Amino acid sequence: MASRLQFSKKVLSFQYDPDNCTLIIQFTAGIVKKYFDVPQTLVDTFEKASDRTIFYEEKINGYFRVQ
Repeated sequence: MASRLQFSKKVLSFQYDPDNCTLIIQFTAGIVKKYFDVPQTLVDTFEKASDRTIFYEEKINGYFRVQ
């Protein structure tokens, strides 16, 4: 599964605003994406994931409105 991930989509860091349920993810290629209406419970699981890039691909990418 990891072989299908592009280097540019490797998660470098993230920030979460619980007041607005907004998740901001920075990727290694310098790309920053802002996801809206992300529940705190999902972010808690994302934070604890052993591989955040795989978690991103499986649970975040394509599931939330993004800017």
